[in-house]
Amino acid sequence: MTLSNSFDRRTLLQLAAAAAIGASLASPPVQAAVGRNIDLDIGYPDLSQRPQSPWRSRLNINRDWKFTLGDPDGAQAVDYADEDWTAIGLPHSFSLPYFQSTEFYVGYGWYRKKLDIPAEWHGKRILLEFEAAFQHAHIFFNGHPVGEHKGGFTSFAMDISQFVKPGENLLAVRLNNMWNPELAPRAGDHIFDGGLYRNVFLVATSSLHIPFQGVRVTTPQVSAESARVNIQTRVINSGPAEKRCIVVNTIINPNGQTIATLRSSQSIPSGVDHLFSQTSGEISHPQLWHPDHPSLYRVQTTVLDGDTPVDGENSPLGLRWFEWTAEKGFFLNGRHLWIHGANVHQDHAGWASGATDAGAWRDVKLVKEAGFNFIRTSHYPHSRAFMEACDHYGIMIWSEMCFWGVGGFGPDGDWAASAYPVESKHWAGFEKSCLDQLGEMIAMHRNHPCIIAWSMCNEVFFTNARVFGRMKNLLMQMVRRTHQLDPTRPAGIGGAQRGGVDKLGDIAGYNGDGAVLYMNPGFPNIVTEYGSVSVIRPGRYQSDFGSLQKTQFPWRSGAAIWCAFDYGTWIRGTGDMGIIDYFRLPKRAWFWYRDHNNRVPPPLWRKSGKPARLHLSADRTVIHGTHAIEDSHIIVAVIGDDNQPVRNSPRVKLNIESGPGEFPTGSAMTFDPHSDIRIVDGLAAIEFRSYHSGLTVVSATSPGLEPAFLHITTTGEPAFIPGRTPRVADRPYIRSPQPNQKTYRTRAHGLINLALNRPTEASSSKPGHSPRFVNDGNSATSWQAATDQPGQWCQIDLEGEYLISEVKVTFPDKDVPAHDILISADASRWHRAASGHVPIHYFKPAFYGRFVRVVIQHVPAGATDGISEIAVYGHHAGSLHH
Repeated sequence: MTLSNSFDRRTLLQLAAAAAIGASLASPPVQAAVGRNIDLDIGYPDLSQRPQSPWRSRLNINRDWKFTLGDPDGAQAVDYADEDWTAIGLPHSFSLPYFQSTEFYVGYGWYRKKLDIPAEWHGKRILLEFEAAFQHAHIFFNGHPVGEHKGGFTSFAMDISQFVKPGENLLAVRLNNMWNPELAPRAGDHIFDGGLYRNVFLVATSSLHIPFQGVRVTTPQVSAESARVNIQTRVINSGPAEKRCIVVNTIINPNGQTIATLRSSQSIPSGVDHLFSQTSGEISHPQLWHPDHPSLYRVQTTVLDGDTPVDGENSPLGLRWFEWTAEKGFFLNGRHLWIHGANVHQDHAGWASGATDAGAWRDVKLVKEAGFNFIRTSHYPHSRAFMEACDHYGIMIWSEMCFWGVGGFGPDGDWAASAYPVESKHWAGFEKSCLDQLGEMIAMHRNHPCIIAWSMCNEVFFTNARVFGRMKNLLMQMVRRTHQLDPTRPAGIGGAQRGGVDKLGDIAGYNGDGAVLYMNPGFPNIVTEYGSVSVIRPGRYQSDFGSLQKTQFPWRSGAAIWCAFDYGTWIRGTGDMGIIDYFRLPKRAWFWYRDHNNRVPPPLWRKSGKPARLHLSADRTVIHGTHAIEDSHIIVAVIGDDNQPVRNSPRVKLNIESGPGEFPTGSAMTFDPHSDIRIVDGLAAIEFRSYHSGLTVVSATSPGLEPAFLHITTTGEPAFIPGRTPRVADRPYIRSPQPNQKTYRTRAHGLINLALNRPTEASSSKPGHSPRFVNDGNSATSWQAATDQPGQWCQIDLEGEYLISEVKVTFPDKDVPAHDILISADASRWHRAASGHVPIHYFKPAFYGRFVRVVIQHVPAGATDGISEIAVYGHHAGSLHH
């Protein structure tokens, strides 16, 4: 069938038929199978209606940018010719479109945007606010250098007042995502794809104004009976003369009623930054914030110049109190609460890290629907929208800094380096980077009630032994800085299961086998990572607890699964470790957790049948605004001739038939069961966005099947004008690097032990001879089995898929016992790679796998039944996963 931008009567009838099909498909099996229509009242708010102060001008400038990869000379100049650059909108990734390839562009990218500054802004203080830019940004305005920012996950502002001129202005951003030895993170198994991947705003204020992130809200006293709120407001007078400043803070309850008004007055001389501190009277019987009832108050701040309002802000407020204890776990509002949650990465299918605010809300909603009450933001600060959604849905947050380590680390040069710099010339710069980004994370998120801990790091014990002490000293500095900047929340150490780093903060977060290695450690603790589904959807209807004991020990505060969503990774062979796939479709494990936590039965699983038609649905059919704050998550389902969903997965093409909008690949995209852009188990999904208003008609077609159509309305300005508004250019997905790309690969090879400090497990263990000793780098320690029965084993999880070329086993005694080397990709199906009495085993060709197990079959008389060290060598499997 040929489809065009004009619709004849037959097409209109098809649209009507598609709508009828949609109505018939509203049965629980179809809806539940895509993770919707569950019995929870947690719908989406209109994100375009966030509270804004009427006294502050704040414009979203996500639309109408020009972009190019590379580093052209003079691109900051106003008269630079950028006609050949690509027209894009924000949020944007260097790697657009991206679908979990292990390769991504590393280098420079330039953004340019023309701005007409409103005439009424003349004489005002004008700033640019960036919610994030990965990771080293230089900002230019009208050709002038404005400033730079280092760090890819935190917000920053630039004052451009002196460079603004009447009429048209030119903003340019030179950005790079290159690995930097002095910039955190130095290591990580995510993608570091680069770009202006969060929102950018243009802000105008009076000379008497609240500076960027200048309002701090705390609750010095909260109980079920009463609460008090403290509000600290910084006000700067950048005008030429002293001003009489009045600050009014209004506290608004969850019902929209004003319950307190605080008013302070102070004369502020020119050039002075003054801090107002106001504490409310008693708020009786507060509505407490809790995962089961996340009641949200709001603080509305107004600054007056004399009697004239000139500036303002809105801040979230949640009335709650919590306590982490060593003996009895976690308490919220005076009652014990078991923390159960998931780790979350920020990237989405196609758009990579450049996901919308609605995408962040969608992620939090899916975690909530599964019955979780907690998210660890692995392993970097997430967006403001993400925190807003957690406040709204009642999800507690462990907000993590991007000080990160990975196993199998090698020399400097890419994100497989030592977590802390080995070379002394980089020490001071790197420590400043960590402390600066920690302070920025706290400043950007401190008012959100969802946050119950600040985390310093993840698995930074993957640091070169020569600088291990310096790494620990840096952690202690970060803990002290956290206590200074926010004494209301504790400092956590994430991934603290090796090297004694668990004792350096207020809370220890143990990953993997840390769940069994540190039983009742004597200080507050939580399992920050357990399990790993590691399957392509749909997977199995079960949990994956890994080393985690199902007992809720009284001294443990909770546990978080690794992880909620599949993600892109350059260092592993796969990022398919979530209970929800990269396209935001739940795997069967998600339904298991939903049933376990919420008692919502699973749907009927799809069965193979005879495909007859396609069906399109979306979580939003109205997108509010044209700045990609909101988007629409479109799902295509294959329907059988009995009008029921089937798991058959033919090739399906989505196309924008008419109207505005785009997919990450442009105006069309194709799902193929044999590609990275997957249709699996009869379902496919993608996020659609639009930078123009109007009605968009999306079609789904597949040879031999009846097509489906979907209407999506975008509101706002400017409007899409058929024939005049340029259609978005096609962006074909290219898995291999472009000629100007530099792709960083892990340096794990024969010189690097991939097993060092990875999670371990054993069939049994003698006291004092834990399996963690087999990969601690110390041959004087050893694992020993609790019994001398043949077949005792110890295994290592490499936490990723590798081509394993060598395994070296060191035993406590000179005599080498008979043993087998087993290798597995899933810890279920094992392949015997080698057997014998030799300590070193070479594999040609290499074995593909993630888990390495050594099984002791026979121990010589008088020898110890145990293993001192297991070393594994190889390189990551990369694209073999696909």
